[in-house]
Amino acid sequence: MVYAIAHAPLADVTALTFTKQLWTVPLAIVLLGEVVGWRRWAAVSVGFLGVLIMARPGDAAFDWALAAALGNGFLTAWVAIVLKQLSRTERPETMVFYFGFFSMLLMALPAMLNWTWPSAWDWGIVIAAALLGTFGQSFSVRGWALGDASAMASFGYVYLIHVAILGFLIFGEVPTVWTVLGSAVIIGSTLYIALRDKRPSRTAPAASPAAAE
Repeated sequence: MVYAIAHAPLADVTALTFTKQLWTVPLAIVLLGEVVGWRRWAAVSVGFLGVLIMARPGDAAFDWALAAALGNGFLTAWVAIVLKQLSRTERPETMVFYFGFFSMLLMALPAMLNWTWPSAWDWGIVIAAALLGTFGQSFSVRGWALGDASAMASFGYVYLIHVAILGFLIFGEVPTVWTVLGSAVIIGSTLYIALRDKRPSRTAPAASPAAAE
């Protein structure tokens, strides 16, 4: 993801990264045995359409950076499934700790080969990124632990809305009509899934008092 952002247009990278939402649904079916109805398939597809409306991927040539963004989407979907499986036996704080620990070990060698001492301003950015990343991982792990994986996938689309808001507040980027239209599509699809998941199944048999206990 970092490599893709550094070497490719952000809109293209974001659109390719959000293919993770599509990958998560079939992976949840195959690996977790979750049952996904046609309505959720349709809502996820509509949400992905909203991503395309917002990002409007350009006609840049497909290169290693875009391949990395596409690979990130696929690998992130696998991470979501792994988190769901680990949450059955592990606490979210434990998973976040080991994620950071082993990431540090894996990145230690390339960091040493390309090391440059950060300035005071850079240290502030690094610390802020570490804090926000840790809290973000904690929230993500907690969400995947408590929610249905195929349903949680759709809520990832809200990230694009956050990007649009922060881009306006920090960089003065005014959202285009495509951003507004895509946001409406994304919000509609995620709200539909959230409300439908709360609705009890009409075909499910009523639970007996003994089963309820």
